[in-house]
Amino acid sequence: QGLYFAWRGPSAMGDDVADDIEVEERRLNESTLWKEDVHLQGHSAVWGSWYDGDVQRWGYACCHCLERGQQCTAPEPEVQVAAVSSDEEVSSDSEERARRMAQMVSGQPFDWTAPEELLDRCQVSGEQPAAFIDHFVRFFLGAWRREHELGNPNLGTLEREMLSQELLHQTEEALVPLMLQLKHNRADAVLLKQLDRIASLVSEREYLTANKAYVEMTLGNKKWHNTAVLHVPACQMKGAREYRRNRDDLNTYDLDPVAQKYMHGIRKVMQLAQCIRPSPDPAKNVQL
Repeated sequence: QGLYFAWRGPSAMGDDVADDIEVEERRLNESTLWKEDVHLQGHSAVWGSWYDGDVQRWGYACCHCLERGQQCTAPEPEVQVAAVSSDEEVSSDSEERARRMAQMVSGQPFDWTAPEELLDRCQVSGEQPAAFIDHFVRFFLGAWRREHELGNPNLGTLEREMLSQELLHQTEEALVPLMLQLKHNRADAVLLKQLDRIASLVSEREYLTANKAYVEMTLGNKKWHNTAVLHVPACQMKGAREYRRNRDDLNTYDLDPVAQKYMHGIRKVMQLAQCIRPSPDPAKNVQL
């Protein structure tokens, strides 16, 4: 049978450790007399990359051809799709969602018709979460526009800077994908439940509890946001022990840039709601 020759540099840490370490590829200075890795006659390997022990002759590793000037007879390799890691899959899925939402939004001005008063949850379309969230967002964005039209009489200096006209347009733009998801029943069920709870708490002027619900929606209950690896020497000349704590599962806020953007918009709506409808109990308000 033919012999394949490959060289592997020595490792001061041993083969088992070296296998897990990505070593930077290094090349020697190229010869000025001979060109390396030049593939001729359609070969994908160089002459002398394979040795036939039966006839004791050198050849090509790609097709086991022994004649140096002969055309390569190996079949063309099939195109294989490279394996994609989970992080890359998550990234590509998020980019695809963002692209689809951008296509839905582009060129389509959104109708921000706002109700005159904020209804209770039980009064909006049979207590459907999507309908109540839609009503909640429209009412407070409409109130935000009215405040600017009247000269912000209910806002202090700090609140006027935090809730400017420019920020209103940015918030509307960020919330359009959410409103479209609610309209077409495409919102994530878990996220819909969390948004429904936040909207209900804000409507009841429970701003402190609503802020905690927002933190739970965005950050979740994760204890480890990154993988932590700790190596502890076990004994002299006997290697080390590795302790690994993998990061907790990512949530929608971490994975979906579109959702992340409209969650920030919901946060601005919560801040506006407290400015124009503060709770009579100061303990239920959030310090802005």
